[in-house]
Amino acid sequence: MPTRPLDSLLRLRRQEKAEAERHFANVLSLEVSATACVADAEEALLFEQRKAADPGCDDAVVESFARWLPRGREVLLRAREREREASLDTAFARSAVAMAQASVKAVETIIAERQRSADMIRARHEQQRLDDLWPANSAL
Repeated sequence: MPTRPLDSLLRLRRQEKAEAERHFANVLSLEVSATACVADAEEALLFEQRKAADPGCDDAVVESFARWLPRGREVLLRAREREREASLDTAFARSAVAMAQASVKAVETIIAERQRSADMIRARHEQQRLDDLWPANSAL
């Protein structure tokens, strides 16, 4: 039995939706990972800052913190940038899933409308056949 074009289109749209959902899951995972990296970098910065601010620490600890601070800030800035990029990727992927869902729904709606139309035509034809038979039966 040949496949109707709309059935093929629906299958394609569903595959696209599944791919969009897989991509969304991947980028969401990357965003969660990037957020964890930001939290780690912030925690490291606070830890080093508290250690250097301890009144009982010697000058070597404070000097070590001063040398480490530019690197720590750079790590934090890079982590925040990766998090921002991951957040944008997630937003784009989320919108791609929404568009794919809308595409599937549109094709399903067209198929349903065509089916309803075909059912109505069949019902009219059946009613016409019944109407055509009725005068013949009433003459008896």
